[in-house]
Amino acid sequence: MQVAEGSADPALSAQTVNWSVLCDNYWRPLSPQELVLDTSNHLLASGIVALTLPRATSTEHTWMPSDLVWLRAAIHVDSAAACQLIAVAANAVEVAFADQGNDPAHLARTLTAGSIAKLKAPQAGIKKVQQPYAGFGGRPQESDQALTRRAAERLRHRSRCITPWDYERLLLVAFPSVHKVKCIPHASDTSWLAPGHVMLIAIPDLRNQNAVDPLAPRVDLDTLTRMREFVMQHCGMQVQIKVRNPRYQRVRLDFKVRFHAGHAFNFYRNELEQALIRALSPWAFDATRQIEFGGHLYRSVLLDLVEELPYVDFVTDFRMGVVDDLGAGFKDTNELIADAPDIIFVSDASHAIAEVPLP
Repeated sequence: MQVAEGSADPALSAQTVNWSVLCDNYWRPLSPQELVLDTSNHLLASGIVALTLPRATSTEHTWMPSDLVWLRAAIHVDSAAACQLIAVAANAVEVAFADQGNDPAHLARTLTAGSIAKLKAPQAGIKKVQQPYAGFGGRPQESDQALTRRAAERLRHRSRCITPWDYERLLLVAFPSVHKVKCIPHASDTSWLAPGHVMLIAIPDLRNQNAVDPLAPRVDLDTLTRMREFVMQHCGMQVQIKVRNPRYQRVRLDFKVRFHAGHAFNFYRNELEQALIRALSPWAFDATRQIEFGGHLYRSVLLDLVEELPYVDFVTDFRMGVVDDLGAGFKDTNELIADAPDIIFVSDASHAIAEVPLP
């Protein structure tokens, strides 16, 4: 079950996925004992689901096409608590890397999709092998420098969450799939002045990830839940912990442009749009750049960036605003300022770029 990691609504409680199989035109629920394996944790992350089908399972139906076994997965309440489904593949297996004297540095890079195309020892019963998605979970051996740093951090926090630094370092060591953690003390979902509450904002590592939006990366609900449980084991009993994703504000630009003669509009419009996306979200394309919280954006700076491009002749009607995930709510402004510590400005997936008509 391949899902869009982080697409589950973190504000909702995790829900149970109810499985059924079509038997003679009625949906027969599967019991918990018939759910043999679920590494997706009820579709909170990508994983493998293995089921034991009852004897009543049939392939002749009038409700659905025959000659197939039909399964149904249903969430009756708060279905948004599960991640959005991308793909379902049958006969899936999980394989693990076996060290045969390989270079340890290779684990720092993900195994790209399509790297595995056949079995080492062919089997007559297996016609084809596919690896549609990148590998996950790879972690290189800890270097001497990293070990020294981790030991020094351990001596400082002593596995106890007291200061914001303690929360952040403990989580980053325990969850390698998380790239950055920001601890906001005395903060809750309803107030930034809430004594006894601690809010933790997590950003995933864009490497070794499948189906992550690079412009607005989110940690899946399963990892957020495990992070909260981990922190509660290392903090005071009176502390109220909240772990969630940052709030991304998508910046969209709306303007008209004229390119120099000899520059086709359709081609260079895409080049210009990609240049703007890279400028607003540089960390999505350069692993050395850090995702920064807060900050501010000036319309004049972005206008100057566009005008300095070698293929741009002139720009008119330049506007800048923030839109929601559906692309609505645009309002022109000269300056964007983050009004909360959990906000990150990112580029929208597309910008409204029109051609100045010829006179």
